[in-house]
Amino acid sequence: MEVRIEDGVLEIRIPVLEKPEPGKSGRTLTVASSADDRPTRLLVDGNPLYVRLRAYIKRRDLRSNARLASLSGENQGGDTGKADHGTFWSKLRRRAAPRTKLLENLKPEKWYYSGIEVRQGVRLNCVLYGSWSRVEVYINTGSLERNAAIFGHLMSSKDRIESTFGETLEWEQVPGKPRFRIVKRLDLGGLFDKEKWPEIQDAMIQGMIRLERAFRPHIEALPL
Repeated sequence: MEVRIEDGVLEIRIPVLEKPEPGKSGRTLTVASSADDRPTRLLVDGNPLYVRLRAYIKRRDLRSNARLASLSGENQGGDTGKADHGTFWSKLRRRAAPRTKLLENLKPEKWYYSGIEVRQGVRLNCVLYGSWSRVEVYINTGSLERNAAIFGHLMSSKDRIESTFGETLEWEQVPGKPRFRIVKRLDLGGLFDKEKWPEIQDAMIQGMIRLERAFRPHIEALPL
């Protein structure tokens, strides 16, 4: 993403996805997005500028437009994106089985993410969208105060956790929601990159193993 201010006008340039990507609600397809709410390199009064932008099309319009339907892969037989996600998760579990028992009970909570609960309200998730993927620790107890307390407790051990994990992670509040996550992004592609599925799955398996090893002791030590 490129951001600049010129002649009093804020200009934002975001690459268009190769194929529209299913939105979280399942009712839209994302055409271009700034992804998560992360700071840009542009400074305003010495402070980093944050940009959160999403351009999308609605599935109800998609169904009436044959050209866009062809572009997205949607057909009258149903949601191919959800079907492909189901196939991906099944193959991921089978691929993980010889290496770890961690993912044998991997449970898809939504069609675009699947995970395991380490403790009530604290999960390890694999997340898969059309063009990108990640693994994460996701904190959602239903209480902002409790979520923030858990996040703060883990943050206090950030250096030790990242040392065990083996690299730095992204620690953030979910934009617009009272939830938190700690993320490892996988720069390998996503659902649409079927030829890369084995590579993405291997990275997810290894990422989940590393997250579990780094975070479980700290999660289990959380005060009740």
